[in-house]
Amino acid sequence: MLYLSADNLLEAVTSEEVMDAIEQVYALELAGAYVMPPRS
Repeated sequence: MLYLSADNLLEAVTSEEVMDAIEQVYALELAGAYVMPPRS
């Protein structure tokens, strides 16, 4: 498994990319268009 530090994440993506991804996920959540597997 690969672990990323905060510095690695900041180098890999821009804040704009992160915000775009969050907006997409929020829209999916509001639409109910996702599958949440049960936690065990």
